[in-house]
Amino acid sequence: MLYAWEVDLDLPRVARNGKRARQPIPPAEPHPAPVAVVLARALDWKRRIESGEAESQAAIAREHGLTRARVTQIMNLTLLAPDIQQEVLALKTRYANHPVTERKLRQVAHVGDWAAQRARFAELVAQAATRAHGANGGA
Repeated sequence: MLYAWEVDLDLPRVARNGKRARQPIPPAEPHPAPVAVVLARALDWKRRIESGEAESQAAIAREHGLTRARVTQIMNLTLLAPDIQQEVLALKTRYANHPVTERKLRQVAHVGDWAAQRARFAELVAQAATRAHGANGGA
């Protein structure tokens, strides 16, 4: 007499090297891009300094355990044109990173006038869209 069993096991996938294979992590719900969070922090710090709630950038640096140079880097994002700031604050991502990074945005902030900033930002967004489109396999 033959016996047949149906067994349903949830075993971890093993890669060829014998280690556990990485499971793809499904995308999370969209959340603010890291650069949007940094810009929001900069705008809050600027508001606090202007209102007298914080004495200076040095005081903010002490309060947050940052160097004055790092606070200056973050605060320089407030030099962006207001419409660029709004676009950055609206950036969302499903992943831990976003193609528009703080480092790239700081370069835009150091461009002389707002018209030139807008042109550089448009280039940055176009490059990010091209990379994202290519990373998704053209979909």
